[in-house]
Amino acid sequence: MTTDDPRDHVDPTLPVLPYAGTSGWSGSDTSRERAQADDADGTTAQRQRDMIAHLDKAGANGLTYRELVDITGMHHGQVSGPLSTLHKVGEIARLKEVRHKCKVYALPEFVGGRETEPYTRNRKRLPGNATGPTTRIRDRVTEAEENRRQHVIVNTSDLRILLNLILDTYGEPE
Repeated sequence: MTTDDPRDHVDPTLPVLPYAGTSGWSGSDTSRERAQADDADGTTAQRQRDMIAHLDKAGANGLTYRELVDITGMHHGQVSGPLSTLHKVGEIARLKEVRHKCKVYALPEFVGGRETEPYTRNRKRLPGNATGPTTRIRDRVTEAEENRRQHVIVNTSDLRILLNLILDTYGEPE
C-alpha cells in the first residue's frame, strides 16, 4: 500500500545512535541530558525520519540544513544533529555542491555521479581558557604529567576518570 507520506518509506530501525550509544551532544551536561531524553522518548528517531523523508521528497535536488530549518521550523541544532548522525553512518550523503553558502544533503540513491564528502568528525580543541569538561580533562592531564615528573605512579582509578571525561566530551573513537 502506497501513501503520500514519504515517512512511510523510512527505515523503522531508527534512531541511529553512533556516539557511545547516543545521538551525540555538544559537551555540556544540559546538552547530554537533552540528547539522552530525546533518544529515549523517540524524538531523535522522529527527527532522523523527518530528515530522510524530506530528502526523499527533494530527490536529486537535495536540501541544505537551512532549507530544512525553513521546511521543518526546527532550529539549527535540531536539524544539523540528525543530518550529521545520518551522514556519519551513510544513511545520507553530503554533496560537494554548495547552495546559498550551505552544503547540500541527499539520499544516496539520488547522488548520481556527483562528488560527495566523507563524514569528518568536528574535532574540538582544548583552549587555554576552556571551562567545563575540557577544563577537567586538561586539569587531569596536567596532574598526570606532574605526577610523572615526580615519579608518582598514577592509579587506574585516575586513568579511568580521565578516560570517562574524554569519552563524555568527545564520544567513542571512530
